[in-house]
Amino acid sequence: MEVSPLSIILVKSDSKGDRLLFRYPFQTQKNNEPSSKSRKNPYTLPLVEDTLLQSTVPTNTAINKETLMGYTDEVLSSLFAVKMELCNRKFELKVNDVRFVSHPTLLYGNQKDDEDGSGIMLVNMVFALHALASHSVVKCYHDLSKRMGIVLRYEERRCGYVSEQTKLMTSVHDDGYTNGPSSVFQIILEKCSVANDIKKMYDDLCTTGLVNLRINKWIPLSFCLPQKVHQWHMRGRIVEPEDIDR
Repeated sequence: MEVSPLSIILVKSDSKGDRLLFRYPFQTQKNNEPSSKSRKNPYTLPLVEDTLLQSTVPTNTAINKETLMGYTDEVLSSLFAVKMELCNRKFELKVNDVRFVSHPTLLYGNQKDDEDGSGIMLVNMVFALHALASHSVVKCYHDLSKRMGIVLRYEERRCGYVSEQTKLMTSVHDDGYTNGPSSVFQIILEKCSVANDIKKMYDDLCTTGLVNLRINKWIPLSFCLPQKVHQWHMRGRIVEPEDIDR
């Protein structure tokens, strides 16, 4: 059973609308592909039901070389910019051969913004997994998404870190829709520290299973995926967390 993530997706929703901010790994846009064809205005998102009915979600397999394929940014944004009543709890969705798991988190800005509602933001860091991932694997990834949400909420309160990063990523996306760069996500990766943290998290989960980050160069975030870690010295065997606790 493969326990590595297929993709990590970061989505936000606030008073300005919903948007997929970053996903990793990502595909580089082909030079001969018109930007108008590959991307649509992110602020004219269809309803989730309409989006799914238009067959934009892969009907068979969405996995190619152990990465997530076939889902547009618009579809992922519609799926994971969840309603407020679904926040601060486990979110899980299975679509064909992919299982998505996360912990949507509400962030609050300063007190003045809280009073008029403009400072409330949803952030959702979603892990795409194989649909057959065990309950314990899903539980581990939910825990990691929850931890990341807690750290981002703290940093938003402390210094407005998430708002600053979101503004920067949104600006890159908007420029991309106008100028059609080869890869918006590559530019975001070069400019945004949270994107680099997501990339490193993905790489660590796929290699050692040990994640050690310092978010915003301030808050440490450590995580162990035991099903991956113990494969190094117990080849061919999946070690569940319950086995370690015995």
